[in-house]
Amino acid sequence: MQSSYKKISAFDLDKTLLRVNSSLFFGVYLFRKRRSSPFSLFIVICAYFLMIVRILPIPKICDISFTLLFKGKKQSLIAEWVDEFLNDFFKRDVFYQPAIACLKEAQKDAHLTMLMSTSPIFIVSAIAKRLHIDICHATSYTLDSNGCYLEVEKALLPTDKAAFLALYAKRFHLMKEDLAAYSDSYIDLPMLKEAGSPVGVNPDRFLLAYCERRKWKVI
Repeated sequence: MQSSYKKISAFDLDKTLLRVNSSLFFGVYLFRKRRSSPFSLFIVICAYFLMIVRILPIPKICDISFTLLFKGKKQSLIAEWVDEFLNDFFKRDVFYQPAIACLKEAQKDAHLTMLMSTSPIFIVSAIAKRLHIDICHATSYTLDSNGCYLEVEKALLPTDKAAFLALYAKRFHLMKEDLAAYSDSYIDLPMLKEAGSPVGVNPDRFLLAYCERRKWKVI
């Protein structure tokens, strides 16, 4: 990260830079590798769809997924699994190319690039590293004395994304018009409203309607 920036471009991950949900795909990967049970995968998938329809809150699905898939496992082991997963994942048609093009353009123009997601930090940070993104924030976890995952420390909420964008804008003395934000979801309105250049990325119907009313860019 540089000492100063003139612009910031902040991106959501799932259904924005990616066409799919990275956490869900990682859960399927663990099942196929026999590292999780069919029951665990079924519950995680059900919880995910309940979140999509706004029945299950974000912190709850984070707790459920963590308890079933990651609790008690060593951080180093999960890191190995994530690396193995991404080696295959990145070979698939999982990227939403219009958003990737915006990321590359921001990087070419030396923007501070941010990746923010409710997905686990060990997935999001690994993807950010491979995409050469400067900063990432995601759902975080605590470790026990043996380096094993203990509990969810903080689920990253939409309001947190907005707060982090505002924090870095303040740090680098930037105005609202210097900020761009990209997301597919209506729940990310706090982050999108924080930016002078909000962009709906293949938006859900609620965000699409909002973008049309506000004349926001849609890709």
